[in-house]
Amino acid sequence: LHRPRPLWRAPRRPAGTSPLSAPGTSDPPVPITAWRYELPGVEGAPLEHYLDPYNSAVVRDTEGVSAGDFGALLRESLDAWRGAGCNAVWVRLQSPRDAELVPVAIREGFAPHHAAGDHITLNLSLRKGPSRLPPGPSHFVGVAGMVFDAEGKRVLVVQEGSGPQAGKGLWKMPGGLVDQGEDLGQAAV
Repeated sequence: LHRPRPLWRAPRRPAGTSPLSAPGTSDPPVPITAWRYELPGVEGAPLEHYLDPYNSAVVRDTEGVSAGDFGALLRESLDAWRGAGCNAVWVRLQSPRDAELVPVAIREGFAPHHAAGDHITLNLSLRKGPSRLPPGPSHFVGVAGMVFDAEGKRVLVVQEGSGPQAGKGLWKMPGGLVDQGEDLGQAAV
């Protein structure tokens, strides 16, 4: 099995630590100035990757990987990412260089997300249940609500349970994205 020598390798995160934790700690909030959007990858995944703030593995480059080797490397990486509790995998393949890798990824369950003249991006949700990955390029509408107590003196604020701001100690108005076809008023409630 040929494994190309990486041009760049993300630092690995120690086992048992949150990908969003401050270095050397388990889960305290990280100041906004210290946010990193390319987090250390997962040990045991041979494909070069990093983790994004949503705990998804992102395969950066597959240069020099043949279609024959890609399938085995992808399966081994998927096992490592599942074992590490990753939420999803994103693979960006260069066009036309990596065209032969697209059917290999699709056989492993990946779906095309978007394409441009120089690349195609595929993704795979690793979570149980229906995929919560965003659909291909489109627009998103967000809603938020301002909720007061009965006396009108206090306002409800919440902290993110997932995503880049989760566990950071930041507060916001309750809200989120509107699902396609969802009524805006219903989404706000």
